[in-house]
Parts: sequence; structure tokens; C-alpha cells
Amino acid sequence: MPKNIRTYLYCFDNHRTFTEEIRKKFADPSRYVIHSSQAGEELLVKLRNQKEKLCRIAIIGMQDSKEQTELMDQLTIDIKKSDPLFGIILLCPPDKIEDIRKTIRLNIDAYIPQNRNFVLRVHNTVKKIFSEYSIIYHRKRRNRSLFVVLAFIIFCLLLLIFARIRFPEFF
Repeated sequence: MPKNIRTYLYCFDNHRTFTEEIRKKFADPSRYVIHSSQAGEELLVKLRNQKEKLCRIAIIGMQDSKEQTELMDQLTIDIKKSDPLFGIILLCPPDKIEDIRKTIRLNIDAYIPQNRNFVLRVHNTVKKIFSEYSIIYHRKRRNRSLFVVLAFIIFCLLLLIFARIRFPEFF
């Protein structure tokens, strides 16, 4: 039976505008663990305290101000430094998405406008990031299994060659 891989969602929400809607959408505690914070340093401390390298996604809400864009740029850089596989979703005002894309330099998984259906878009993006993580996770397991099978086959062939040389009367 396959093990459930837990997805850790880290919400950075200055004004507590979307965290409760995210909690309602990802209500299954066996699959999703949601942490929320209102300060960037608090978010980074939570990320550093997480020892398991599982599927982790940061959902960052942005406002209109230029200073906050620079702070978010630094926050995304710090997040990617801690773990390059970390997924980042930015919730932006609908009219500022292009400006934010030009300002923030790192590879962000999704820029989502904060409108009525942003929760569905966040859910679809989280599922996409989880699928990519799952593919990587299962590929590593498959490669380990193939290595073990290949080592066993090579060992059996060497044993067969040794037996053929040592006991030719049985062949």
C-alpha cells in the first residue's frame, strides 16, 4: 500500500486575507500540513526547523507597495537558498502581475492574481507541484530498485561463471 506523502504549505500573509480560505480548501490533515506566519523571519525560522525534505510549498501574498516587492524578492531568494526544490506561489494584485514578474528575479512556480477564484488556482498549482515532486520521489526509488536488481543479476552471473569453471562436470 503506498504511503501518503505529506505536503507542507507555508502561508506568508501579512494581513490574514487568504490563510483561512487556504485552510478550508486543504482540510485533509493526512495529506496537507499548513503553517501560517505574518512575518518573513518567522516563516524562515519555520522552514529551517523543518528537518524532513518533503514536498514543501510557500504561498506568499503580496500587496501593492514597492517596498514589499523588494522584501518579497529577498524572501524568495532566502527560501530558494534553503531548499532549491521548494515550490513558491505568489498571490499578487491582478493589475500588478507583470510588474512583479519583471521585479522578482527567481524562478517562481506560479503568479496568481488575487481574485475570486484564486483558491482554485492555488489548489491546481499545489497539485502540479506535488505531482512533480512525486515523480522525482518515485524515480529515485525506481533507480535504487533497479540498482539492487542489477547487482543481484551480476552476482548470479559471476556465481554461474565460477561454478562453470570450478565444476564443469555438472554442465
